[in-house]
Amino acid sequence: MAHTQHKLKRTAIACLTLVILFPFTKAQEAPSVSAVTDLCSELTFTDALAQHFNAKMAKLSKNSSKLESLHRVLSLAAMQKQGSADGKAYNLLAAMTGGKLRSNLAKMQAATAPVAKLLKELNTRRGQIQALRKMTATEQTAYESAETTDPNNNLFSSAGHQCKVKFRLQQSKPDDCPSNGNNIDKAKQAASEITKIKQYHGIAASKFALPQNAVDIVAKGTPTNGTHNTEFNKQACAEHAAKAATAGVGIFAVKATEQTYQANADVALLTGSTCASVTTDEDKKEITKSRLANLLSVARQLDLEPEPELPMLKASGLDSDPQIAEAAWAAVGKAAIKATGDDKKNTVDQLLGGKEASLKDKFFNPLKKADLNIALNERTIKSNIQAAADDEQFIAALTFLAVEAGQKHNEASKAITTQTEAKEEDCKTKGKDECRSEKCELKGNKCVEKEGVKVETGVKTNINTTGSHSFVINKAPLLFAFLLLV
Repeated sequence: MAHTQHKLKRTAIACLTLVILFPFTKAQEAPSVSAVTDLCSELTFTDALAQHFNAKMAKLSKNSSKLESLHRVLSLAAMQKQGSADGKAYNLLAAMTGGKLRSNLAKMQAATAPVAKLLKELNTRRGQIQALRKMTATEQTAYESAETTDPNNNLFSSAGHQCKVKFRLQQSKPDDCPSNGNNIDKAKQAASEITKIKQYHGIAASKFALPQNAVDIVAKGTPTNGTHNTEFNKQACAEHAAKAATAGVGIFAVKATEQTYQANADVALLTGSTCASVTTDEDKKEITKSRLANLLSVARQLDLEPEPELPMLKASGLDSDPQIAEAAWAAVGKAAIKATGDDKKNTVDQLLGGKEASLKDKFFNPLKKADLNIALNERTIKSNIQAAADDEQFIAALTFLAVEAGQKHNEASKAITTQTEAKEEDCKTKGKDECRSEKCELKGNKCVEKEGVKVETGVKTNINTTGSHSFVINKAPLLFAFLLLV
């Protein structure tokens, strides 16, 4: 939670950072923004932004899945190699992977809401632009009817002849937007220039309306209400339905005025040193660039870069991280011992096979070898760590290795107990004159083993003196992961 809150705080102040890096100057506007000059180029620009954020979130999600799978692999490897130098190295790698996974998940948690809001607004804007293109793509007028109406309610002070004509503008398919070209190609670069964008450059909200119509009205003779009511071509009211009528009035033509849409950069992403806010009135509007500019400014500050994959790294790329060095120091059982930063840094290099050792070659490729035989329900599953972590064998492998590790722990404990008892017995059999060895001392009239003597055995293992062997296997990686993240 602390890590997530830290990410959110960084997001909140990032707008200030961008102001320092990219001071607002219209002449220095990103080429992709300047390329937005009409409806089609704005569509291309918004498409590029949406694709950018969709791809970033998808990559974070995919990377998190890989890290989760890798963490399972390394946890099994650490359990299988427990008690050896490789076991400690795998414990460290598992801890580091767990830390990277948590970091990725924190990034996704911090980004989910703001990116979702931005994508929704981008989709809304694109829908509005598409609707405007469709709405303004008109062709011939379709006339439906013409009839006389009450002449006492018109523009003039005395009764005359009044004709009501019903018509509609036929819709046509708008021209396809170009897929390439100077402005279109530049607008596609919005994603690569996202940190340099100063303004949202788009069509003004006032342009999202029905086009102006030009109505051409004609009259002939002196139309008289009641006698000149014959429908003529559904466009006019006349004495009879023919061009030779002596009197009539109607509409000769209706045509939508061709619209021009010039984008204007009137909405800045930043106000001074912060992301531009949206007023309450502006936020309530269906069509507004201010809301989109604000959401874009916030979303582009997010850290959406996935954590690097461990198999592609070397120890030299990890030992400078103090948290990783601290985790390595704990992995070798020296957490309670004070040490310099260089000592801990060297421990990382030693555990991982040297500064220039390839983690992939030394630790990951060997896990693909078929060296794991899982005894389960009177049958043996032959597999390897890599495969066992990826399918239904994981639980079986985890259980089998835990039992095996427990047996090794018990055997090691018995060996130490036996060796200690033997040494104690050796001292007891010595007389006063013989009780002069490095391990025995005379107390009163008895020869006993010296206090603090470390018993050496032929067994080398990683023993948890608490007796909780599963804690060493399962909890240590989580402990190291915690150290990496706080």
